[in-house]
Amino acid sequence: MPSTLACLENLLENVILPTKQPNTQLKEVINKFKIAILSLGALEYNVQLHRNFSRQSGTGKNVMDVIFSEELGGADEEDKGIKDAGIQTFAHDKKSSVTREMAQNSNDAAKEDERPVIMSFDLIKIPKSEFPDHKNFSKILTECTEDNRVLGREDAVATLEEAQRLLSLPEIPILLISDQNTKGLPGPYKKNEKFYTLVISDGVSAKDDAFSGGSFGIGKNAAFSATGMRTVFYSTQFDAANDDACGFFAMGKTILTNFHDSIGKYRKPKGLWGKHGKPITDQNDAPGWLKRDKDGLTVAIPGFEAEEGWAYDFAQVLLRNFFFAVHQGLISFRINDGEILINQNTLKGWLHDDRCKNAARNSNSLNEFEEAAKFLETLTGSDVIVEELDIKGLGKFRANLKICDDGSKAFLFVRNGMAISKELGPHKLQIFHNVKSFRCVVSPAELKSNASKSLRILETPEHTKFSLDQIENPDERKKMAESLRDFHNQLRAMIKSHASIEVKDIDDLSELDRFFQSLDAASNQSNAGEETPGSDGPRGFEPIKADAIKKIIGKGKPGKAPAGKGKKSGKGGKKNNHPKGPGGGERKVETIKIPNMRSFAADIDRSKRTVIFESPATGKLCIEAQAIEFDGGNTSIPISSSTEGSIINGIIELPVQTGKKLVFEVTLGDDYSGPIDFQCSLKPESSRSN
Repeated sequence: MPSTLACLENLLENVILPTKQPNTQLKEVINKFKIAILSLGALEYNVQLHRNFSRQSGTGKNVMDVIFSEELGGADEEDKGIKDAGIQTFAHDKKSSVTREMAQNSNDAAKEDERPVIMSFDLIKIPKSEFPDHKNFSKILTECTEDNRVLGREDAVATLEEAQRLLSLPEIPILLISDQNTKGLPGPYKKNEKFYTLVISDGVSAKDDAFSGGSFGIGKNAAFSATGMRTVFYSTQFDAANDDACGFFAMGKTILTNFHDSIGKYRKPKGLWGKHGKPITDQNDAPGWLKRDKDGLTVAIPGFEAEEGWAYDFAQVLLRNFFFAVHQGLISFRINDGEILINQNTLKGWLHDDRCKNAARNSNSLNEFEEAAKFLETLTGSDVIVEELDIKGLGKFRANLKICDDGSKAFLFVRNGMAISKELGPHKLQIFHNVKSFRCVVSPAELKSNASKSLRILETPEHTKFSLDQIENPDERKKMAESLRDFHNQLRAMIKSHASIEVKDIDDLSELDRFFQSLDAASNQSNAGEETPGSDGPRGFEPIKADAIKKIIGKGKPGKAPAGKGKKSGKGGKKNNHPKGPGGGERKVETIKIPNMRSFAADIDRSKRTVIFESPATGKLCIEAQAIEFDGGNTSIPISSSTEGSIINGIIELPVQTGKKLVFEVTLGDDYSGPIDFQCSLKPESSRSN
C-alpha cells in the first residue's frame, strides 16, 4: 500500500500539477486523486495537498484588508497631491526602472553560498473576486476621485479613474517579480528593519553592508511607477533567527492623495494592506499569489498592462544592464513562465537574439543593447588584457581591456554586477588621441570591497552615473575628487601603454607646399602687413578652402592627413572658458577674431606647436588652446609652456600691438597631439591696468 501511495503522489506532483489546464479542470482532477489517496488511508495528505494547491492557484483564506488612517490634523495639516516625487523620479522609463531596481535589490540580498540568484518575472491574471478587500478599495478610490474632482485637480482624477477601471476588470493583471537564493527581508517588523523600511519608511535605507546598491530607499518607488492602481504588494520568507520572528511577512501599500471619506473624515494619502494595518505572518491568511515556499522576496504589481512582446522588452533591459552579473554567475533571469531563460550558458545567444534587438530598437535602446554584447567580449578570450589598479582612497579595481577595430574608444564602469556609466564622475573618458580602438570594463576587484563601497557612495539613486554631488561633506568631496583624478590618470596611462599607435614613418606631402610657408620665411616677413595680390592674408599664406582639402586628402594614402592647423577665425568652439582672476573668479574678457592665425608642429613631437599671427588690436591677449573633435565640438587643452607671454591656468597671456606679427612656440598639456584651434580674448583697459 505505501508504494501505491508514493506512485500516486509522484504522478500528482510531477505530471498533473505542472500542466497548464484551466483551474476548474485542474480542481476536478485533483479532487479525484484526493478521493483515491484518502481511500488508501493517507488522511494526512489532505492537509499538505490543500496547502500546495492554494499556493499555486491563488485561492486561499485571504484576510488581507486595506486601511487609510485618519489625518488627525485635518486638511490644514497635509495636502498631498497625486504627483509623488519618489514615483515621478522613475516615471520616464517605467519598465527599465522597475527591472533595474528589483534586480539590483535581489542581487544585493543573495545568499553568497547559493549563487546565482534566480529572478522571475511573470504576468498573471486573477478574478477580481480574489483581489484583497476589493469592495472597500473600490469605495476608497471613488471617494478620493470625487474629492479631487471638487478641487478641480484633473490630473489626479484621471489617474484615479484609471485605477478604478483596472480594479473593475473581470480579471486583474498582476506583474509578479520574485527571487530565490536570497535572504528575504528578515524581521522583526519595526523601524530600521528591512521589511518595515521597504513598506513604511520614506527616504530611509536598510541594508546588510555598505557595499549594497539596493537599499529600499528611493529605489523602491520604481515599482509604483509601473502600477496603474498606485498599489504594490510584498511578501517575504526568511530564516527566523529568534523566537520573536515568524519567518513570513505579507503586506501592501497604496499611494493616492489626501481625501475626505463618505462620512467627512480626512484621510492620509497612503493606505496599508495587511491584517488591520500590520503584516500578515501566516501564509494561510495571504493571497495565493503572495505565498512562498523558499526564502526570498515577492513583489506584486497590480494593474500592470503589458504590451505584446513584453517579455523580450524586459529581457533586453536586463541583458544590457546585468550582462556582467550573469556572466560572473551572480544572477540569472526567468521571464514569462520560463519562455526566456538568461544564465551563463544562454547569455551570448540572447544578446544576439533578433526579438530582443527589436524590443531594444522600439525602446530607443538598440545602441546600448548592441554595446552590451561588445563589452561582454572584453570579459572572455585570450586577447583580453586584464590589469589591477590600486587607487588611493578608493580601493582595488580590475580593468578588462580589449583592443578592437571598429573605431570605438569606450569604458564601462560596473558595480555589483550592474552596468552603471561610461564616465567616472566629472572626468571625461571619451577623448583619446593616437590610440587604437578599444573597449574596457572596469569593476571592483572583489564584490564586497572598499572599491565597491566607494563607488556606491558616488552612485545616483537611478544607478545611471557617478557624481560627486552625492557627497554632502565638502572635505570628503574634495578627497574623493582627488581619488577620481588619480583613477582617471591611471586609466589613461593604461590605455596609452597598451593601445598607443606607434609613428613609424613620416611622408613629405609636397602637394601641400602651396598652402604653407617655412618658419624662417614667416619670421622674415614685414610687420607692415604686406599682402600678395589676390590673397586675403599676409604674403606667402593662402587660405585653405574646404574643397581643396577634400581633394588633397582624397589623393593621399589611407590614414594620412595634413599637419594640424588652427582654424582661420580662431574663434574657438562650444565652450566659453575665461581666464581666472587672482581670487579664482572669472574676469570679463572680449572675444576677438584673429584673421589668418596659424599653428603647426615644427617636428615629430606634435605636442609642440609654432603659432604665427598678426595682432588686430593693442592690449593683453589671452589665448586658449582647444582640441578639434570629429563631432564638431571643441574641448579645452591646457598650455604648459610658451616662449612668449606667461601661463595662467593653462592659458597664455601676452602683450600685443596692432599690426605686429608674433611667432612663438607653445607646448600642449595632457600629451595632446591632435588638431587644435584657438580662442582668443582681449582684456579691457580696466583689467590691464590691474
